[in-house]
Amino acid sequence: MTTVNSIITLTDIENAVTLNLPNLASGKSYTLEQLVGSTFWNSIPKPARPNLGQEFRAKADRGNLPVSWVDRNSSNKALYESK
Repeated sequence: MTTVNSIITLTDIENAVTLNLPNLASGKSYTLEQLVGSTFWNSIPKPARPNLGQEFRAKADRGNLPVSWVDRNSSNKALYESK
């Protein structure tokens, strides 16, 4: 994984999701933070999170990820489910 001092890319997030997805229950919805794990998520600078989240959702909407966007939660965070 990328270290805290490095720039985290969308590819890094996709890789973290792929690694963490087998640990999550199927049929449930998860935020991006839950998909990548809170340790990894907290290593992403806060100003970068919204843009990375938007890029991730756009890629999920195109069907290019092992998850698909399903809704938003009460905190307005995007929710995803595995395909």
